[in-house]
Amino acid sequence: MFRKNKPNYLIFFVILINILPLKSYSDENLIKIGTGGPRGVYFQVGNNICKMVAKIQSKEHGRKGTDNTYFCSAPSTGGSNFNIGKINIRELDFGVSQSDWQYHAYNGTSKWSKYGPVKNLRSVFSLHNEPFQIWVRKKAKIKSFRDLKNKVVNIGNPGSAQRGFMEMVMKAYDVDKSFFKRTTELSSSEQIKALCDGKIDAFGYAVGFPNGAMENAASCGAKAYPISFDSSVIKELLNSYTAFAPAVIPRGTYTGQKKDAYTFGVKATLVTHRDVSNETVYDVVKAVYENLDDFKMQHPAFKYLNREMMLEGLSAPLHAGAIRYYKEIGYSFPSHLYIADKPQAKNPKIKVVKKPEITIDKNSDNEAPVLEITENITVTKSNYIIKGKVFDKSKKYIQVDGQYIEINNNEFIINRFSPVDEIIKIVATDQWGNKNIKTINIKVNIKQIEALKIYERLKPDVIKVAKSNNKIGIIIGIEKYETLKNLDALYANRDAKFFYEYAKKAFGIQEENIKLLVDKAANRREILKALKLWLPTVTDKNKDIYLFFAGHGLASDDGKDLYIIPQDGDSRLLEDTAISRLEIIKLIKKTNPKSVTMFFDTCYSGQTRDEKTLVAGLRPLRIVANEQDTPDNFTIFTASGYDQTSGSIEGAKHGMFSYHLMKGLEGKADKNEDKKITNGELIAYLKTNVNKEAFIQNREQNPMMSGKQNQVLVNFKWIKLSIWLSSIV
Repeated sequence: MFRKNKPNYLIFFVILINILPLKSYSDENLIKIGTGGPRGVYFQVGNNICKMVAKIQSKEHGRKGTDNTYFCSAPSTGGSNFNIGKINIRELDFGVSQSDWQYHAYNGTSKWSKYGPVKNLRSVFSLHNEPFQIWVRKKAKIKSFRDLKNKVVNIGNPGSAQRGFMEMVMKAYDVDKSFFKRTTELSSSEQIKALCDGKIDAFGYAVGFPNGAMENAASCGAKAYPISFDSSVIKELLNSYTAFAPAVIPRGTYTGQKKDAYTFGVKATLVTHRDVSNETVYDVVKAVYENLDDFKMQHPAFKYLNREMMLEGLSAPLHAGAIRYYKEIGYSFPSHLYIADKPQAKNPKIKVVKKPEITIDKNSDNEAPVLEITENITVTKSNYIIKGKVFDKSKKYIQVDGQYIEINNNEFIINRFSPVDEIIKIVATDQWGNKNIKTINIKVNIKQIEALKIYERLKPDVIKVAKSNNKIGIIIGIEKYETLKNLDALYANRDAKFFYEYAKKAFGIQEENIKLLVDKAANRREILKALKLWLPTVTDKNKDIYLFFAGHGLASDDGKDLYIIPQDGDSRLLEDTAISRLEIIKLIKKTNPKSVTMFFDTCYSGQTRDEKTLVAGLRPLRIVANEQDTPDNFTIFTASGYDQTSGSIEGAKHGMFSYHLMKGLEGKADKNEDKKITNGELIAYLKTNVNKEAFIQNREQNPMMSGKQNQVLVNFKWIKLSIWLSSIV
């Protein structure tokens, strides 16, 4: 799950400005922007906004543009939905979000229907396009969408954004799947190879441009290029969905692209909370707009930005601070982006009384007022009240934050607003100047209400298949690593131990034909001994081999080789201490097996299961690893896309992929209930359930499979045959 890379100086810059003690900052000076994965464009968006904010800092720092001084950070996060959720509970000030998720969150639709609309969400501006594109291979001679008739087209996985876009386009053109010769449901990572190999004629995909994976499609043997949609269809789609915006992929963007491609799609947008300071939002907008030429130079995806397009694709109303700036520069905006928010105040108003005239006369009274108030208070909302009592023989007064407030019958009430912990100083004074001072510690404990999900326990004993001496298993699980301190692959050892039972129950492997290597036993030497020495002694050309690995993985710098990291592996010496997937395949092929099925609950994105990063400054991974040749008798299941993180489920104490893999083998993946599970049924089950699970964690994880879809993996009928044979012997 780790990725080895060279230093990224942008990240160094961000770390540097985060640690320099320029001055002390109040909460309003802190700007925290949620982004995306450390290799993605959203991460670049957030950190480059921080760079622009730095450019307009106050004269104290030798710059011009604002009298305010800000501390800006843009950490890596789980992406669009994660950012919106954290903004809603005020743990982030801003966040980068895809425009369709902005729409769904504000309106409480799609996956946000279970949580309700986020009506405090506010738009700031939109950024680069992430248009839906139809890519076609040159020899298919496709010039328009209508030319896709009787062609083989990948329409994406059910439930994926890719599939959703394609279905919208098909509806706009008034066609269904019968319009095509055949449709496939490949993932975004799989479709590039299929197009380059000539197995499909076209695919649809929503992605920003330029994009490395699309350049692979343009420069491979397919010589692929994007096509335009009819202008009437684009107009219809734009009118039906405020989250969409028009887009043009200019000719020359990709190798061999001779024409502009006119399309539509979503945009990256910056969003915030209604209660974020108007001044802060104003300054952020000003920083980007007035330094846009510099901003555009920071990443290729920003190349085609212009001020006029930066209000497209927005659904949530504009923040009042953004409206102020747009009005100042004379920009107009659609009426649905305006909402009359109430004027902001740093704190709800305290009823203030006139400063009293206090007589200092110690001879009259030397006793301070008695102040009764709880000194340590925990609240669960950002708006809260504090009640107290004050007693004295003479007139008495209560002062909070320098203001005197009203006292009624010895009681007083303080109205407060703060989303963070605070300390309040309360001063009780009598008319002779005697004082009683108390410090109140407020702990703000705002909890996000989440539905408790109960995970069904794993039940390998429910599986009944026949035992076979022609099946071999190698099972590897590593949670604790020798050189990767505090970078555990959570629950990977449990995954392996549980899968050991499923290997026996679901695949019918005899216990003596299984090699189980867990944690320290799964070092490089022992794994190679299992592959080079043990495996050849227990297998021959009539055997079916199953390999399961749960632990850390890493890609080579060029993305062409995928490695599993043994327990004693070192990510800094990848080629010397890890084992490549190609080497594993080569060693298994030497035994001439009948079939091989491999399960990898790992990822190659450079992050652990709990999204810790080994190397700062990860570069984007080119999706070329999928082009590795898979032998005909091999089937490979992978936990996630090559650029994604393979996560875990704390409630189940398992890897996300492993848990649903084992539940699928229990029979849940048998969609047509024919007592058999094919590779196609299993990957469909995994894609559906793992993707849903990942959404709960505000990220994406899409399992992949390379192999024959119709090949039977588990046959529950075998047990019936074996029972019948035993009964007649």
